[in-house]
Amino acid sequence: MSEQLRLSDAEREEAARALGEHYAQGRLDVEEHHERHEAVWAARTRGQIPPIFADLAGGSPLHPPARTAPTAPSWSGPGRRSPHFRARSGVPVPLKVLLGVALVVLVISHWPLLLIGAGGWWLLTRAGHGGYGSRPRRHLPTG
Repeated sequence: MSEQLRLSDAEREEAARALGEHYAQGRLDVEEHHERHEAVWAARTRGQIPPIFADLAGGSPLHPPARTAPTAPSWSGPGRRSPHFRARSGVPVPLKVLLGVALVVLVISHWPLLLIGAGGWWLLTRAGHGGYGSRPRRHLPTG
C-alpha cells in the first residue's frame, strides 16, 4: 500500500493497541507510551506510523517485517517422502458432507420409526417402576 494513503480510525486503534502491548511488556515507560500514543492519533498517513515503531520489536502493525521464505526441506535420504505427498489427518470434507446428508435423510425419512423406538426404549426402562398412580406392592409374610 502507498505510504501516502490516509489512515483510518481502525488503523490508528490497531497501532495504539500495539503500543499498549509494548508498554505492558515493559519496552516503553509511561512518558514514551503517552508520546507515541499521541503521535499515532496525530498521524494522517500510513507513512507516519513506521517511525513511531522503529525501535520496537516487530515493527509497525501496519507494516509488519517481511518474513523470509522458509527453506525447502531436503527430500533425499531414508524415510523421507516425496514433496508431492501431503500427509492428511482426520476425515476428508467430502466424506463429512456425505455423512451429514445421509444423517439428515435418515432422520427425515424415518422419523416415525425413531419416535417408536424412543417410546419403546422409554417403556422398557420404566418397566418395574410402576406407572402413574401405582401403589407400592406389599409383601405378605408366608408361613
